[in-house]
Amino acid sequence: MAKKEKVEGEVREFVDKAEFDNFKKQQEIVQTKMLGLLEGMSTPKGAECAPAPKVDGAVTTDFNNDYLPPQYRQVFEKYFDPTDGFTARLIFPEIDDKGNERGGITFTIFVPLELSNTDDGYRKMYKQDLRSRALQPHSIAKGIEEYCKAVAKNLHYNKDLKRK
Repeated sequence: MAKKEKVEGEVREFVDKAEFDNFKKQQEIVQTKMLGLLEGMSTPKGAECAPAPKVDGAVTTDFNNDYLPPQYRQVFEKYFDPTDGFTARLIFPEIDDKGNERGGITFTIFVPLELSNTDDGYRKMYKQDLRSRALQPHSIAKGIEEYCKAVAKNLHYNKDLKRK
């Protein structure tokens, strides 16, 4: 049993070396038994894992965060014709290792330069016309529709007019 001694006005409990060695020996026995049980839990004989399926062709492991899901592409194509050179992307927030989000939901319309109404200096410097807007997570489709409508109006673009 632990001995009680008074040290610096406090009563402290101490164990002698024999008690400590006995405790240590008991713990080693318990650990040995646990390791024996865990080793006995290995896969039973005759049970094998199924082989990994073979994949033909190149497989990408990188996820491109720049795309437009089909339900939002329909909204975009309601106002813009991809054959005229318009494209769009939807960028979602990035999540780091700790689960923190960085950025927001951003919708970007790529306007072809021949239909762009930007000035010459802008075109020389940036060599492209991007129209971007941050969207609210609770109304993505509505935000895309409102922005497409506003950009189409700004460009005086009519999807129904046929171009070359």
